[in-house]
Amino acid sequence: HELMEGSEVVGRRAPEEQPMTELERMRMESQERSYQRMVQGVVPLTARKRKENTEQMQGLQWATSFGTQVIVAFIGAFLLGYYFVETFVAPDSTSTKVVAG
Repeated sequence: HELMEGSEVVGRRAPEEQPMTELERMRMESQERSYQRMVQGVVPLTARKRKENTEQMQGLQWATSFGTQVIVAFIGAFLLGYYFVETFVAPDSTSTKVVAG
């Protein structure tokens, strides 16, 4: 907050462009179109790697999510059985709760 004290937001100013002849302007536009065609299909290296990693990691992600779901299902089933015995069958029998869970 102290660093920004006294500062203000100002609008950007466009740089002063030197006047060009019609031929220079056409040449510059042609070069820009040529450059845009040349780089049309270029993808940043990081995006390409990210796509490759996603394809390679798809199987690992599926296996990890499946394993996590199995573990959560077992824990949930145990807790449900434990709660059922605690509530409806034998509230004082710890061994029955654990076996049913």
